[in-house]
This record gives sequence, C-alpha cells and structure tokens, in this order.
Amino acid sequence: MCVAAAGLSKQTMVILTDPGAAQVVASEAPRAIDPNDPGTLTAVAPPDPASLRGQVQGSVSTLFLGLAAVALIVGGIGIANMTLVSVLERTSEIGLRRAVGAKRQHVVGQFMLESGFTGLAGGVVGTCAGILVVVLVAVSKTWTVTLPAGLPAGAPLLGLAVGVVSGAYPAFRAGSVQPVEALRR
Repeated sequence: MCVAAAGLSKQTMVILTDPGAAQVVASEAPRAIDPNDPGTLTAVAPPDPASLRGQVQGSVSTLFLGLAAVALIVGGIGIANMTLVSVLERTSEIGLRRAVGAKRQHVVGQFMLESGFTGLAGGVVGTCAGILVVVLVAVSKTWTVTLPAGLPAGAPLLGLAVGVVSGAYPAFRAGSVQPVEALRR
C-alpha cells in the first residue's frame, strides 16, 4: 500500500500489512498519519486478492470461449470446403444416382450425413485431445482434475451441429445437380 501527500512536495510512504488487512489500513492511514488534515493524504491499497482472482478467471474464461468460437468457425469453413470439393468431384456419381431414381432429398441427405459425421469425428477427437491436455497439465501440477459434466457428450454434439450446418450449402448444391448434365461430363 502507498500513501502519498498532496501538495507541492510529493512524498510516498509504503506500509507493509498482513494479508487481507490492506483495505482497512488504507482507510485509516491518512487519519493516523495526519489527524488534523487527513484529506491531504491519499492511500492506495492493492486490490482484494479474491476479487482480483475472480476478474482474472473471468477474463481467462472469456478468452478460452473466444478461442473455441474461432476454432469452431475455422472447422466449419474446413468442413464446408471439403464437402463442396467432394460434390464437385462426384458430380457424375450424383448424376448417375439421380438418373437411376434417387431424389433430390436423398442426395442432400447423403452429403449432410457425410459432413455431419465429419463434424462429429472432429468433435470427438478435439474433446479427447482437450481432456488429455487438461489431465496432463493437472497431473504435472498435482492439481485435481475438474471438467464440466456435459463436456464429453456436449462437445462432439456441437461438432456434429457445426458439420451439418457447414455442409448444408454444398449438400443442397449437390441435390440440384441435373442427371442429364452431370452424365455429359
């Protein structure tokens, strides 16, 4: 904690306190040092450790959620790109399926299923890797491992959802392929 005198000559005094007492000492120090005019002194105490810890944890949680959102967006773009390339490479296969009786929704369903499974697989691998890293760090620091209860099931399902959403445009594009035009290629 620092106590500074207001006025022409600025002086600083550092007062060492026991943990947790800084706030009380800071409020009483100006009166104890100059009882006649405590307003000429300013006492600055360090932040309360509990509130500081909460602020840091909140900031770290926000950072990790932001990184997770970026990872999901990048993964979604990757799945969409992969599904679109698959549609372009398999145009003649799609045309043949349509020519022998497959309906538009069958083709759309096939590509939505493929992109959904890709997202699900990515979610499972990412969840396993994340849990492994958390366990390794906790063990190396001799911490107790704590994970949210719904994480092992929720993260792969989120991957599935990202895969389905990302594959929607390429799947509908595949479903709009006309059999005659696809078989000419």
